Amino acid sequence: MLIYLNTKSGLLKIFLIGIIQIIHFYPNPGFSQVNKNLLITKTLNSKGHTSESLAYFEKNIPNPTNELLIEKGNALFLKGDIKSAANFYFEANNNNPQLANYELARCYATMNQPDLAIKYLTLHLKSKNRNMQSQIKSDKAFAGIDNTPEWKELWNFDWYSKYDLMYEDAWYEHSIGNDNEALAILNKLTEIRK
Repeated sequence: MLIYLNTKSGLLKIFLIGIIQIIHFYPNPGFSQVNKNLLITKTLNSKGHTSESLAYFEKNIPNPTNELLIEKGNALFLKGDIKSAANFYFEANNNNPQLANYELARCYATMNQPDLAIKYLTLHLKSKNRNMQSQIKSDKAFAGIDNTPEWKELWNFDWYSKYDLMYEDAWYEHSIGNDNEALAILNKLTEIRK
């Protein structure tokens, strides 16, 4: 049973307490300490509780994995400490190339360094696990460089196939509540791919 409080931090504390209790009382051998730490820090960051996330890192995570390095970078980025965030993203990238290219692009765009932002965004767009075009173009981190020649030149290239774009259209329709339209697009996509 959940009890809801009127304050945002109260709801978050109950949510986190619930997660921690589930993890503690229902241990899953496949759910490692790393995964627990990742779940907790992602939750804190997603709720905007960056100070709590960073405090959790200091207290509980002496040797972070690459994914946890990115989460620490995310907390610092959200807090506005862009240079420190970039250092953690670099460390993750040094350990596993390509892992934090998007995050580095966001840092450089925020620091108004379009050449470096485009360099890392290009590497991200060449990767298999790239973000959707609409997600990238609407990311506020790129707002300061989206009128630069480098940005415009980057988007002159067709990074996405027609299948990628159809999937993105379906995702958009679903996100605004048009599930029937989303399903129709996915059905078309399935027919085309047969």
